[in-house]
Amino acid sequence: MSRLKEQAARARAMAKGSPVMRKAASKVLGRVPPPGGENASAWTIKDTPLKTLVDRYQGNFPLPAASYGTVEDFADSVDNMPGLAGANFDMKDLQRCWMLKAILGNVPVGSRLLEIGAGEPLVAGALSRIGYDVTVVDAYDGSGNGPKEFETFRSAYPDLTFVREHFPPQTEVGDDFAAIYSISVLEHVPLDVIDSVMSRSRELLAKEQGVSIHAVDHVLAGWGAEEHLEKLRRIATGMGLSDAQLDAALDQLKDDRRPTSSPPSPTTAGAAPSPTTSTRCAASSRSTCSQGPTADPPSRVRVSPCTTRVHADSVKKCFLRRLFCGFGDDLTSTIFQQNFLHSLP
Repeated sequence: MSRLKEQAARARAMAKGSPVMRKAASKVLGRVPPPGGENASAWTIKDTPLKTLVDRYQGNFPLPAASYGTVEDFADSVDNMPGLAGANFDMKDLQRCWMLKAILGNVPVGSRLLEIGAGEPLVAGALSRIGYDVTVVDAYDGSGNGPKEFETFRSAYPDLTFVREHFPPQTEVGDDFAAIYSISVLEHVPLDVIDSVMSRSRELLAKEQGVSIHAVDHVLAGWGAEEHLEKLRRIATGMGLSDAQLDAALDQLKDDRRPTSSPPSPTTAGAAPSPTTSTRCAASSRSTCSQGPTADPPSRVRVSPCTTRVHADSVKKCFLRRLFCGFGDDLTSTIFQQNFLHSLP
């Protein structure tokens, strides 16, 4: 028996240090409700930490009209919701955590929410456990590299309302939503459909004077940058944001790749400032750190199409060591970036 315990301990240690094994485990567990749990999101955020998140962020996460993902915000997520921040080892790790904080900070608990294209509905599941009434609209047909396991997710998240259609749905879903949100979805919507998506969103939010909150993958520079910018502008316009508001965020994003001597403002970073940090980074969670454990002076965080995952702890350490993002000397590198868009009622 002791030998089996030792082997189990070694296996757990290997899984903890391996992004591949942890991601594989989350894919399995994320499709099965835990014993006594309300839905499968409890595998990534237990009930007690979830209550702590409510206390920390409820009514306390200001949202500018347009902002972007930062290492400071991701480090905060790693500290306070490590399971969700390490669920995928891709850009959604930053986006999901940010969205959970954004909803808690700006939408009253108990409100009706609609998520467009949830895929694996970890955020929707966590919000439902907090007390929100969440409807998921997703065709689950594999479009946009999304999943197809509709019945699996419906079984694993019995407390969510699923509408298996593309948004806007033909099925009647009601018109009393306090918020409509999406995570890494709208960039996959065809350009000629964006207007109808945003128009229908406004209709579903009008009665409650609700808000639209979206995390959008954006190519800042390199291949596809012009097409991504065109779609981002169309999305922002559909949400009621002006070109000036979006341009201000994008200009700040470009400048934010340089080191700074003072902490960022919470209204621009979209998160409360951390007393232990003094720079921030405009990289997505596809960043990799080029600095060794004792390197000095600071290096750059490189972002390129070939980087596929990152250890959350590594990103945090990079940030705390005053690294900053940049193109390096290769201006052909593609910079992946999350843009966060928020429309006021």
